[in-house]
Amino acid sequence: MYNKILGTFSSKVYSSAIGFVIIILTSHYMGPIGRGEISLFIANLTLVQLFNEIIIGPALVFLVPRHKIIHLLFISVLWSFFISLIIVAILYLTDLSSNYLIIDLFYLSVLYALLSSSLMIIQGKQEIKKYNLINTLQSSILILILCVYLFVLKIISIESYIHTLYFAYSIPMFISLLYVLKLCDDFKLKGVGKEFIIILKTGFNAQISNFLNFLNSRISYYIIAVLYIDKSSLGIFALATSLVEAVWLVSYSIATIQYPIISSSDNYKQGAEISLSFSKITFWGSTLLILIMILIPEYIYLIIFGKGFAGIKEIILLLSPGIIVVSVSKIYWNYFSGLGKFKINNISGLIGLFCSTLSCYILIKYFGIIGAAYSTVATYIIISSYLFWAFRIDSGFTVKQLLPRWSDFKLLQKK
Repeated sequence: MYNKILGTFSSKVYSSAIGFVIIILTSHYMGPIGRGEISLFIANLTLVQLFNEIIIGPALVFLVPRHKIIHLLFISVLWSFFISLIIVAILYLTDLSSNYLIIDLFYLSVLYALLSSSLMIIQGKQEIKKYNLINTLQSSILILILCVYLFVLKIISIESYIHTLYFAYSIPMFISLLYVLKLCDDFKLKGVGKEFIIILKTGFNAQISNFLNFLNSRISYYIIAVLYIDKSSLGIFALATSLVEAVWLVSYSIATIQYPIISSSDNYKQGAEISLSFSKITFWGSTLLILIMILIPEYIYLIIFGKGFAGIKEIILLLSPGIIVVSVSKIYWNYFSGLGKFKINNISGLIGLFCSTLSCYILIKYFGIIGAAYSTVATYIIISSYLFWAFRIDSGFTVKQLLPRWSDFKLLQKK
């Protein structure tokens, strides 16, 4: 088990490291205003993708062995185009996206969706090596082209980052799409309408909680953008959030092992015991990473990201408790997903959305980004408390049993 977790963790480190370097470069050279603009653009891109993933999300992986590849691809292409157009139009009309970037948001949303759908089909065919290779290629192109813009062409602007995304999405998209087309046995579209209804129902049920989780973690971005004329405050808050959320790499890596064990087993007790141990391991791993971030003096952060990010250490400190508890609760979330109990996860998301929407507006209005940090932590603690209690009831464990212990690391020694 230990080797599996380490192997999964290592495979994610590369793309995470590239993402971290990009955060450093964009923050250092574009400042808090530029970083804020980029963060809002990426949040909008992610929002569009969440709607696209009703069709092209994880449900697509489940459907690949059961449906014709050409049907899935055809539905994914049409859905991606029209949904991207609708959601981007809504963002434009509500002034939640910069007007000069709205066309780029649409094009990149479609490219991103096509890339994602192709990767999901490849994953559904269990071509994991190709899946990982394309993901690695995407990250490599992203950092390479960005460096060309910054250090060779000497172009430092939001547009240079946007152009970088075009390269990073389009090249892997064409490669993955060509491979998916080779997987097609024939290109007949008979019966595709009926399959669309099946895919829509399956994807919608699986995507609700993901959509709610996104809103809970990013609604503060939109409220900050509305209440603040400039993007400087958003840039500082978004950078601090990105740094502490890197801790979730622990729970994401463990969940990759946890989810298939639970979803493929009829032994609920074993699934609960494994999830319990994983939650404790996640707690210790996340706490260790957070402590490292806290121990780093603020002047180090300012040297790395730029002097415009003064105050970032305070935001990191405030967000830390919420990040740790959510890291643990993600294990509970995957436990219920593996059992098919999506209702529990959806309820936690709805509770969080109510708390985050109300508290964000009030606290940000009076306390700025400090209020955003308070709101985020409060929301995360409430969500995690609900999932903690639901897991306790479902598993039958006592509160004492759920508390972390050093002996839980013994599970990692099992193969």
